[in-house]
Amino acid sequence: MFRPSVKRRGILRRRVVELEYLEARREPAEELFQTLFAHSLIGIYIVQGGRFQFANPVFLELLGYSAGELLGTDPQKLVHPDDRNKVWENAVRMLKGERSSQYEYRVVSRSGETRWVLETVASIQYRGRRAALGNFMDITERKRMEEQIQHLNLILQAIRNVSQLIAREKDRDRLLEGICESLTETRGYHSAWIALFDESGGYVTSAEAGLSRGFLPMMKRLKRGELPDCAQRALEQADIVVIDNLLSNCTGCPLSSQHPQKGGAMAVRLAHAGKVYGLLVVSIPTKFVSDKEEHSLFQELAGDISFALHSLELEHKRRQAEEALQQSEENFRALAENSSNAISITYSSGRDTGRRVYVNSRLTELTGYTEDELLNLPLMEIVHTSERDRVADIRKRRLAGGPIPQRYETTLTTKDGKSTPVEATSTRTVWQGRPAFMTVLRDITERKRAEEASRELDRIKDDFFSNVSHELRTPLHSIKGFTTLMLRDKVPRAETQKEFLGIIDSQAEHLTRLIDNLLDMSRLESGRFLIDKQPLLIKDLTRKVIDGFYSLASEKGMTISEDIPEILPEVEADGERVSQVISNLLGNAIKFSEAGADVTVKCAVKDGELLVQVTDHGIGIPEEAIPHLFERFYRAEDEMARGGTGLGLYISKQIIEAHDGRIWAESTPGEGSTFSFILPLKQSGGNSHE
Repeated sequence: MFRPSVKRRGILRRRVVELEYLEARREPAEELFQTLFAHSLIGIYIVQGGRFQFANPVFLELLGYSAGELLGTDPQKLVHPDDRNKVWENAVRMLKGERSSQYEYRVVSRSGETRWVLETVASIQYRGRRAALGNFMDITERKRMEEQIQHLNLILQAIRNVSQLIAREKDRDRLLEGICESLTETRGYHSAWIALFDESGGYVTSAEAGLSRGFLPMMKRLKRGELPDCAQRALEQADIVVIDNLLSNCTGCPLSSQHPQKGGAMAVRLAHAGKVYGLLVVSIPTKFVSDKEEHSLFQELAGDISFALHSLELEHKRRQAEEALQQSEENFRALAENSSNAISITYSSGRDTGRRVYVNSRLTELTGYTEDELLNLPLMEIVHTSERDRVADIRKRRLAGGPIPQRYETTLTTKDGKSTPVEATSTRTVWQGRPAFMTVLRDITERKRAEEASRELDRIKDDFFSNVSHELRTPLHSIKGFTTLMLRDKVPRAETQKEFLGIIDSQAEHLTRLIDNLLDMSRLESGRFLIDKQPLLIKDLTRKVIDGFYSLASEKGMTISEDIPEILPEVEADGERVSQVISNLLGNAIKFSEAGADVTVKCAVKDGELLVQVTDHGIGIPEEAIPHLFERFYRAEDEMARGGTGLGLYISKQIIEAHDGRIWAESTPGEGSTFSFILPLKQSGGNSHE
């Protein structure tokens, strides 16, 4: 009989002990990572041999399956049919050893619901065999919000187009047609139609877009006084009438066959100052038809149209500019879920309570420290100093078993001293057989920036709307007041009438400039801002502009000095636009100068370019305001902000840059300012036009 030697028996005993030790360590390790996966904020699964081998509770809850139903099944059955090739190709790349990046696709839950997910997949060893580890995050709500934001941006664009049309169109029928076309051309609404009625309810006119010949039966009914139910209800109430399903709720309507299968509609009456003019009806995707913000924008749109109709009816204004340069608010929401979570494990009992014993790679990326550095740093070292007392209190109550917030926000300090806001969640676990806490940290930097940006956008929008309202209301009140006096024969003297007419003309010119600025900004944003370059003598143009300001300067007891050589070379430029820039700079110089001051306009050739400068001896501009002067809507927050919309210098900058020039400002507070721009000189032999 074979008997191993003493040496061999010793080796066998050591190997048995090693195997027992490894087996003893394996079970707690698996228990630890089962706990980690079970408490993860994202879905986690393992696929091996083309079948699910593991899925954590978040993954199961998202898809609506139990573990018994899911484990052992083919993962492809969960993938939306249209996305299966993409998912398969990604799996093949991962199996070939290529690094997997995050990608989005759709899944179908047990209930048949389609949801969007963001996934990363990595190759791992699972129970001795190669497997795929997937991190799975539900982004359905984000996708829905993105779609809603995109839709609202289209509606905002349509409303802006309508407002621009209202500001320039004086013919009622063309206005109505243009409004309907504007509402549909951005694809914000499927179709739109407007019908106007007289005071007795009789049909006056109508316009449509997106319906074409399909609107003819409806127009015939309107002429007969037969209104569809939604139109009748809209005329009888101030609120919006919402139809969430046109196919089921509007079976008798002649337009029901014209709408998409998954479509709804909104109808609202057009009324102003107690008078009902008609109604506006649009069709819209069902998923947006109940949105409160959608309703608010639609109600605002109806108000704008109603006011335009009211203004046309009164016929006392030359042109009406309706506020509607609404800024698309970029919803800068937190996208932290797009990234993996940072994880830290600390002991919760014993002498080394609070010692960090495990960190994942995401925490090293988030903080800039290496794994060894994090494991040896004091627990509170990566917490911002302003937050340490609060976080320490939460940790103390957590250790004592007291109530603590399920999630809380705090701020980390990175290795290079930067601050990073995070959302933290702590869960009890076991690490190496000892009680511990697992803290999951999610970077919310983008969310905080988005919130701040949103607040700043709201402030800018509110300021702009307030400024435009004021700039419109002031001359309108003046025109209305003087017109009313003259219409009521309260101004018998011809001299006084002439004076009043002069004021009305001046205020109308002010309105015209304001509207021109708004339209110029619209053209700039839509890419329709054109420059017509022609050979130009800047001397003659500049003096013509100066002549137009002598009266205004005289009223303030000011003088305008010229420093313009008799001979200046030609430039290739749009004379009307360059005149607009000089007028804006000279007007500002007079506006922000005290009575009796002097303003100087200078033209010269410098370094092969034409230089134009306007210098005043006014209040000056704060140093911190200089970099922002040419930004859209910017108005300095001090005594220099004497009215205006903050568009003049912005438009001037766009005009000069369109000529391949440059514009800038220099100022000393209390002493005055100099605004300068340069234009390229006309090339000899050239005569190009843009």
